[in-house]
Amino acid sequence: MQPLVRVLSRVSLAVGGVLLVVGLAYFFVPKYRQMCGLKEHCRLLRNQVEAKQRGNRELHEWQGRLQTDPEFAARIAHENRRVFPNETVFVFDGK
Repeated sequence: MQPLVRVLSRVSLAVGGVLLVVGLAYFFVPKYRQMCGLKEHCRLLRNQVEAKQRGNRELHEWQGRLQTDPEFAARIAHENRRVFPNETVFVFDGK
C-alpha cells in the first residue's frame, strides 16, 4: 500500500504543479499582451504628438516671417490668391 500512496502523491503533486503553471499563465498572458498593446499605442500617440509639435514650430516660424519679411508676406499672398498678378502689396508696420 505504501508504494501506491507514494505514486498517488507524486501524481497529485505533478497535476497540482501543472494546474498552477496553467493558472498563472491564464492570468498573466492576457495582461502581458494588453501591456504590449498599450506600449504600442503609447508609441503611436507620442509620434503623433511630436508631429503636431513640429507642425506648430513650423507655423510659428511662418508667423514670424510674415511679420518680419515683406517679400515672404507678398509671396504667400500671391500663392493663396489674396493678391492677383500686377497688384501692389502693402505691408504696414504695426508699431
